Amino acid sequence: MIYAPSHIKKYAKQIQGENKYFRDGIYGEVTFAYEISCNCGNKEFVVYKNSEPKVIAFCTSCGKQITLYDLIEYPCATTARDPEEKLEKIINKSNDKFNVAIIIQYSDQFAFNDERFDENDITWCQIFLYDIVNLQSIMIVDDETA
Repeated sequence: MIYAPSHIKKYAKQIQGENKYFRDGIYGEVTFAYEISCNCGNKEFVVYKNSEPKVIAFCTSCGKQITLYDLIEYPCATTARDPEEKLEKIINKSNDKFNVAIIIQYSDQFAFNDERFDENDITWCQIFLYDIVNLQSIMIVDDETA
């Protein structure tokens, strides 16, 4: 079962065991790690971020836009959105194409089968990019939403 916010759920493939994104294992019953894949099957993205943080990825194959993280999507989050703030393209050593992984954590207040559970009500998120040219993992988000 995929437990992830609705805006990324259909792009999320669960990561289990060793991976190229992060070394530490995922511990706890309310924490999940996913690799992001576009509907077209591509796993390579150009990623934009601002300071809120809001993070958007664009598929390098079909151009599809995927919202990876946006506080406005999460019921427990508060944001003072600056509509003028632009998203900046992430570049690592002149490379702008990445594989993407996201770690989502939920509160342990509600069981996943509880009628009050909301898949968009995440409490914490980390986003990792894997630089496919320089073979380097980069954490771009480590944010507590609640």
